[in-house]
Amino acid sequence: MQKKQTGKNIILTIVFLVLLSVSFCYVNGRLCRKVADTRYYDLIHGEADPEVVFVGSSRVMDAVIPEQLWEEHGITSYLLCAEYNDMRRDIAMCKLAFQYCKPKLIVLDVGNYWSRSDAADVLAAYHEYADAFPLNRVKVETTLELYGYSMNSVELLFPIYRYHERWKELSRKDFRHNKTESFEFKGFEYSAETEQIERYPFVEAENGVLLTEGTDVDYIREFIDWSRSQGIEVMLVSVPYNAMEDEQAALWGIAELARECDVPYLNMVAMEDLVDPSYDFKNEFHMNYSGAEKVTARLGEYIADQWVELGQADEATTQYWNASAEAFREHLRKLEEEEDK
Repeated sequence: MQKKQTGKNIILTIVFLVLLSVSFCYVNGRLCRKVADTRYYDLIHGEADPEVVFVGSSRVMDAVIPEQLWEEHGITSYLLCAEYNDMRRDIAMCKLAFQYCKPKLIVLDVGNYWSRSDAADVLAAYHEYADAFPLNRVKVETTLELYGYSMNSVELLFPIYRYHERWKELSRKDFRHNKTESFEFKGFEYSAETEQIERYPFVEAENGVLLTEGTDVDYIREFIDWSRSQGIEVMLVSVPYNAMEDEQAALWGIAELARECDVPYLNMVAMEDLVDPSYDFKNEFHMNYSGAEKVTARLGEYIADQWVELGQADEATTQYWNASAEAFREHLRKLEEEEDK
């Protein structure tokens, strides 16, 4: 009888722990902000199957339109980006994403390789990437690689610790997924805002200076080596923004690193006629939708020319992306109608 009672207690304990875990995960999911889930829903739950992933900061989020790359070149892509990204999170971001895809090419943004953002801003922004991914071995490993055994790791693995007071602002959107209620599509962030920019004088390539002290140059090398170990090619890029002259010189300096590592580098900051400072910028650091169209068109031409094997989607992928592009254009039409009112 004692053994039966003990067995029953063990079963009840297991059931209780399972129910507690399920309840915890549900509450955790409801309290989390939905920015990350919206941006990466198609990657985790859909059939995006990107051949190309763009890795970087918010500048890339505002400058590259995956649906346009599909429409113009048949290339499938996704943006793996976080605001305030200081590049040391790029490998972790790729490891999380590569549970759901295996791209052929990574386009790595190097436009902020010399900068360090405030640690609190970096952590908050990384939540808007990592919160989309379920708690599993890869998430634990990548989190510990970045933050070690700290409270930062705890809140990344269990976001409820960050959002536990958010119950006051919960709405219906927190209990259902509807990506059309957001401006993000496959990581792209739409903006119609326009700010007229007075550009700094352009710097010539021969004045390039590779910054090495206190920068992420060694990390870029590490990222290239890691990507190649995964069988993935790498391209470096700097997307347009209103860079000061010393920053332009530093971006030209990356050409030296690209030659050393034998990878292509497209310095779009240096392209004087690519975007119009009168109406293609959201602000000094980011493109609006008009600018993003031009940046995406130029990037697409370059990638399609350098990697002719891309853009060979099968029938199922083609149907998926055609439908996605149609939904994207429809959403843009609705946004434009609202802006005209």
